[in-house]
Amino acid sequence: MQYLIGGLAEKCGVNTETIRYKWSIAMKQSAVTYMISLFLN
Repeated sequence: MQYLIGGLAEKCGVNTETIRYKWSIAMKQSAVTYMISLFLN
């Protein structure tokens, strides 16, 4: 099933690895921002 989804994503020109990478960076950045805002308040 996961292979099928990956194949469809590739056909649509979407690289799942890039999405996963960007998502993890976004999560880390939001976590850091959250910690800083907690610290400043």
